Amino acid sequence: MSDSEPVNLFAQQASNRRRSALLMFVFVLFFTWLGFGGDWLAWQFTMGAPKGAYHHGFPWLGILLFGIGFGLVFYCKEDGARQSALVHGCDAPHGAGHP
Repeated sequence: MSDSEPVNLFAQQASNRRRSALLMFVFVLFFTWLGFGGDWLAWQFTMGAPKGAYHHGFPWLGILLFGIGFGLVFYCKEDGARQSALVHGCDAPHGAGHP
């Protein structure tokens, strides 16, 4: 933005929300990719194991890391404003009914 253009705060806020949603989606996708990649490696390494040995068949790691990524995003979305305020030495924001 240049200094001569009028500032449209509503458009900036909408743009920031879209970017934040995209960033959260990419974060969860990255954790899921790590988990299922680890499951694929475990499956490859145990594919030729003897008959009584462990054979990796269910993607536990992928599901676990997806849950961790989703949980982190949910926690940050729900409690991020309060945590950010506390880190910067401010009072925690209250709900809509509190001044």
